[in-house]
Amino acid sequence: MYFTVQRLVSLVAEAAAPHRPGFDPSERLGTELRRVLAAISPEAIPPDLKAALFSGEAVGPAAADWLPRVRLWLADECARSALP
Repeated sequence: MYFTVQRLVSLVAEAAAPHRPGFDPSERLGTELRRVLAAISPEAIPPDLKAALFSGEAVGPAAADWLPRVRLWLADECARSALP
């Protein structure tokens, strides 16, 4: 699960990063987000992130707002799984 959450963090971080004018990665990021989410149980997703992830909001224009919370989920998962 740790590596799946790590992948989600990377998608949200990429969406939050500045992009050159005319480059919009949202379609690709949304597709990849759906693929990653399909591999995990919805019950494993923190309730406060579930709607933003499943709607794609977390990889849209509000990605920077969601990035701290997704990173916190990764830290929690790291502690839970005892990975350094």
